Amino acid sequence: MASRELRPLLVYGPQSRVWAELKETLPELPRAEYPVFEIEGWLAAAAREIGNGRLLVLGETVMCTAAQDDNGLPGMNTEAGSHNALFCFNAVRWLGGVL
Repeated sequence: MASRELRPLLVYGPQSRVWAELKETLPELPRAEYPVFEIEGWLAAAAREIGNGRLLVLGETVMCTAAQDDNGLPGMNTEAGSHNALFCFNAVRWLGGVL
């Protein structure tokens, strides 16, 4: 399936970065030295209808949890993730055909 068949829901904006998680493979490497990649324009969430069904693709599912990591980065119960619960609620409603 080509990405042009997906409807973008969340797109990473300017200055968006991600680092390679190397804790398991290189436990002695400090996190500050992990490689960092620019991801501006990448899809964080996308959807499409397929026949009678619907598909939702999330690049990161922590936004639909109340999880926090060692740095307190967001799940849905943080200030930075304050809109995540509504997004996830509406995503489930769309998948179920309510929206």
